[in-house]
Amino acid sequence: MTQNIFFVGIAGASGCGKTYLATLLQQAFHAAAITGVEIISCDNYYKPYPGGVKAPDDFNWDVPESIDLELIARHLQALNRGETIDIPKYDFLTSQRSKSPEKSIDGTTTKIVILEGLFVLTDPALRSLFNLKIFTWLDSDICLARRLVRDVKERGYSYEHTIHQYQTQVKPAYVNFIEPTKKHADLIISTSEYTNSTISLDIIKSYVVGKVAASQ
Repeated sequence: MTQNIFFVGIAGASGCGKTYLATLLQQAFHAAAITGVEIISCDNYYKPYPGGVKAPDDFNWDVPESIDLELIARHLQALNRGETIDIPKYDFLTSQRSKSPEKSIDGTTTKIVILEGLFVLTDPALRSLFNLKIFTWLDSDICLARRLVRDVKERGYSYEHTIHQYQTQVKPAYVNFIEPTKKHADLIISTSEYTNSTISLDIIKSYVVGKVAASQ
C-alpha cells in the first residue's frame, strides 16, 4: 500500500499525558506550517457493552479486547487511501457508542495522523502502520492523581470507584499489557512536569517534518 499519510502512535499508562503530548505535537506541526494534522484517540473506539445497556461497575475495560483495534487499523488504512472516516463517539456513562460520530476526517487533506491510546502498540497489525512509535513514561503516583481528576470531573465517576478501578484493573493492565509494549517504541519520552518537553518536541518535529516534506 502506498504511504500517503505519516502515522504517529503514542502509547503509555492511563493518565501519563498521551493526549497532552499529541496536542503539543499537533501544535508544533502547525507552527511548522504543516496543515492536515489529525489526532485520534483510542478512547473513541471502546466496544459497546453487549445488549445495549450500561456495563456493571466491575466490568474490566482495561484489556486490549475492550478496544476495537481492528476498526482503528481499517480506519487508518482507509485514510491512507484518501477516504473519509467517521470517528465513533463513545459515552462512558452509558457504555455505548452514540449514533452520531465524534468527527469525520478526510484522507485527501490529511498529512499526519497522531493516534494515542493505552494499547496502541499491542496489536502487530496496527503497530505495522506507524511511521513513528512513541511510548510515554510517568511515575505511577502521578498517573493515578491525573486519572482521579479526569474521571471525577470529566466522566462523572466517584473517587472510590476510580481508586478501586485503578487498583484492580488499571495498574494490572499496565503491568501485563502496556509496559511490555515499550520494547516496540522508537522513542520513550518522560511526560513529567519536571521534564523539558520542548527538547522532545523539537526532536520529533524535526524528524516528522523532514519525512513529510520528502514525501511530497
